[in-house]
Amino acid sequence: MALNTTEKREQRTCNFCIDINKKSNRNNIFLEVYEKTALIADLSPLTIGHLLLIPLIHETSYANALASDSLIIYDIEECLNAVKMKEQNIIISEHGTGSFSAGTSACCEHAHLHIIPPQPSATFSDLTQRYIEHLGKPRKLDKLSNLIHFSSFSYLLLSDGMSNHFVWTHNDKTRSQFFRWSYNNCPTAKADYCWRTSFNRADAYKTKSKYQKEIS
Repeated sequence: MALNTTEKREQRTCNFCIDINKKSNRNNIFLEVYEKTALIADLSPLTIGHLLLIPLIHETSYANALASDSLIIYDIEECLNAVKMKEQNIIISEHGTGSFSAGTSACCEHAHLHIIPPQPSATFSDLTQRYIEHLGKPRKLDKLSNLIHFSSFSYLLLSDGMSNHFVWTHNDKTRSQFFRWSYNNCPTAKADYCWRTSFNRADAYKTKSKYQKEIS
């Protein structure tokens, strides 16, 4: 299917698309490339072990990606199984449709799943409670692939990668990078909070070292 002008522009300016299309960048930051997705270390990690799973094709959310190609769920499951061999417990999050014009909480317009180990002050239960306090009651999905039903919505996903998959549709209480704020338990963080400057990028290389042998 031919790309429209907007989609072509997004691919030219999207940092993830640039990294995907440059083999040199792939070698530097990619941990594993699956059939339809790639696993990378978050360059501004919340903790050592903070990963991102990104579609190889430019999509604004995983709900949209599933709607375009439902087989991408097998990549997601393969990746999660590999990560779980290293981390017994994980937290999965997505900001939903990455479109600034839609007023979403996504920080960029290329879909990405956060995959991260919990911390004593940031367990899955802790994050779920913080989401509920700010966003209200979620919808529970029977399985992660049911995210496909939210392809026309702006949403937030929170999952433990097992049987608990929660979705909140976007509302005016949802601030940019809400997952990062919630993980750090700082929902009143200053308005100019930015992932590009708020975390230690050196930890990304520690994450790469931690996972590379186990996943590759």
